[in-house]
Amino acid sequence: MLAQMAVPLFIFAATVCRFVEDPVWSDPAGQLEKVLQYQRKTHDSELDKLDATYLPILNQLTAGRAEPQRGRLLAEFRDVVGPIVLLAQPLSVSSLARLLIISPKAIYGRLNSLHSVLRISPEIDAPVRLFHLSFRDFLFDPTKRAEEFWIDEIQHHRTLVDRCIQLMRQHLKRDICGLQVPGKPRSEIDQRTVDAALPPEVQYACQYWVHHWKESKGIVRDDGPVHSLLKSHLLYWLEAL
Repeated sequence: MLAQMAVPLFIFAATVCRFVEDPVWSDPAGQLEKVLQYQRKTHDSELDKLDATYLPILNQLTAGRAEPQRGRLLAEFRDVVGPIVLLAQPLSVSSLARLLIISPKAIYGRLNSLHSVLRISPEIDAPVRLFHLSFRDFLFDPTKRAEEFWIDEIQHHRTLVDRCIQLMRQHLKRDICGLQVPGKPRSEIDQRTVDAALPPEVQYACQYWVHHWKESKGIVRDDGPVHSLLKSHLLYWLEAL
């Protein structure tokens, strides 16, 4: 039956195997039964295949939870997973914590049951990665707007813009690497010097805030966050790049 459900999406089989083997749940037979229950609800469209792939995993997050706890868990899921799946480049838990202003412990807690869809290392400085881009497609699917696991892509791009701008305003300054030699070629600067002055989340903010602003359908307004950043930190931003 699993073999039939896996056609035509091989990612289904890979995800289900990780879900069934996930030690967080300690019940492989029970996990497999949850997946098989979706066989009766699944049709032949690719969209329904994604439902059958990801809903058994996500429904575990709120199983047996009543309001208001259910709503809180869903909000926490969106606050952490939304940015992770939107990042232009993966970040570690430590960098995510500083970018999102959420403790590493809280991030690990919110990702603990998602090992079958996210590659999460116990090493705090290792990047968190998607196993497959279809998970992102599933979460942002506009036809699922009314469903509880749907994530508003534009809203979370706006959140990332705001956090990137805050990080740059907090960290960027003149001669941030302490070189005291204006115009020194980048090729002559030790990467360790750059990393010490610009942590990964700040480097990310410098490189990708414009991307998130564009994807958020943002508009530059007089004295708005983007205008204020460019007035006060334009040269510092260019230096960091």
